[in-house]
Amino acid sequence: MLTKMTHKQILWGMILLYIAVFGTITALRHYNFQTQAWDLAAFVQSFWNASEGRGLVNNLEQVHNHLGLHFSPGLFLLVPGYVIFPSPYYLLIIQTIALALGAWPLFLLAKRMLPSRWPLIIAGAYLLYPSLHWANMYDFHEITFFVPLMLAALYFLEEQKWGWMAIFLALAASLKEDAILAVMFVGVYLLIKKRWKIGLPIVLLSLVYFILGVKVFMPA
Repeated sequence: MLTKMTHKQILWGMILLYIAVFGTITALRHYNFQTQAWDLAAFVQSFWNASEGRGLVNNLEQVHNHLGLHFSPGLFLLVPGYVIFPSPYYLLIIQTIALALGAWPLFLLAKRMLPSRWPLIIAGAYLLYPSLHWANMYDFHEITFFVPLMLAALYFLEEQKWGWMAIFLALAASLKEDAILAVMFVGVYLLIKKRWKIGLPIVLLSLVYFILGVKVFMPA
């Protein structure tokens, strides 16, 4: 029987293989002119302007500032990397890495709740999931980063590590204006589990964040 250490080694081998394969595929798509203005070019221009201190602005989307189209302040966390590697390939590769790393919290979550043979199978199924591949190959979108962040938040929820859960929920919410609605239902789940002191603030703060984002920040 495979040892726990071997399970982890196989998992990280699968993660690295995924990064190598889909990093190459997405890079070759761009190299062969198969990427598009929507959304890769719009994000490339937005990141270039942000790296120059002008914010996430571009002249391709319906509004000049990307945050007016989609409230995604979490994208600013990727700007330092773009400063170091100012290229569309940076966005494609960092997206691939993020999606691949989603297998790690999913493995830990499955390991906590299922028999020993299942975590590796579930993590492998995640990395083989066609919809994940499609999201990875269809240029660049901020919402793809929601997947690993929410998986990490759910793992820390089950571990009752509330501080880490809050950090990852906040990061997940920062990716798009409607992502906060998924975060809100994490609060609803906690209310069902009778974790009122944790679940209720999440629900209320999520609603406030959504209203402010859509009615105040995006129009501004």
